[in-house]
Amino acid sequence: FVGRAGAAPLAASMPQEAPQAVFVEGAGSEAANGIYRLSGNVKHGAPVYTHEDCSSCFTLAREPSTSSKTGKTRHGWLISEVGRPLYGAPTEALLVPTSGWRAFTG
Repeated sequence: FVGRAGAAPLAASMPQEAPQAVFVEGAGSEAANGIYRLSGNVKHGAPVYTHEDCSSCFTLAREPSTSSKTGKTRHGWLISEVGRPLYGAPTEALLVPTSGWRAFTG
């Protein structure tokens, strides 16, 4: 579903390297498929990517989610269309996961 290409250093506080681009395929929304490139922004400690064909439409970014039951905050990566989450992969990783993606419903 998600693949990585090339690498660029992250901020000094992050020892890993971020790929220059991420390739998304097999998404339920054909428009969400394609190449996402580093935007130059960092959000929640991780790089933000934007779709190369519509950077104002689709983003790939790490986001927090706080449990209403426990109050614990966890993170995951989201592919969003104009701020509306379409797909997500729960993980604390600072790099885009290549598996574990699920479509949001509703």
